[in-house]
Amino acid sequence: VFLLENGDLIAAAGAGSEKVVVGQGQSLTESFAADVVRSHRPRRTRDLEAMLRGATTSGNEEEIGRVGAIAAPLMIADRPIGALVVTGVAAQRFSDHHEQLLVTLATHGAIALENAKLYRAAAQTARHAGILAATARTLAFNASPDELFAGLTRLVTESLRAEDFSIHV
Repeated sequence: VFLLENGDLIAAAGAGSEKVVVGQGQSLTESFAADVVRSHRPRRTRDLEAMLRGATTSGNEEEIGRVGAIAAPLMIADRPIGALVVTGVAAQRFSDHHEQLLVTLATHGAIALENAKLYRAAAQTARHAGILAATARTLAFNASPDELFAGLTRLVTESLRAEDFSIHV
């Protein structure tokens, strides 16, 4: 799984291939996954290495040692967020059925990733709103400067998990 971050594709997850290093980036111009992201379309190849070199292969050539690949973009509406890539031996030959299955998985995966992102944003917003509400209560119910400072100290250390803070007036 590759995710689009700041104009690069970053390997977010992988299994079964030592070539995929989680956290490693790829240029958006020079990879099989990048081609899928740029075109917004799934793609298959029987020889991934030859395709990346720009070489063409005929159907008669020996397939031992070749790696076939199939990829589908992770899309939210018309916006690509990454690519789902599967590799295998060239003799396996990914079919239309494999492609349709991968597109379906990519669609569901993209929705799950977007929902997780939205959930994290909503949880952070709710946490911030709670801190603001607690701050407003502290300001409203503490009449003296000492009580206000004690209330703000409690809020900052508990809500923001800060060790130190200062107030400048």
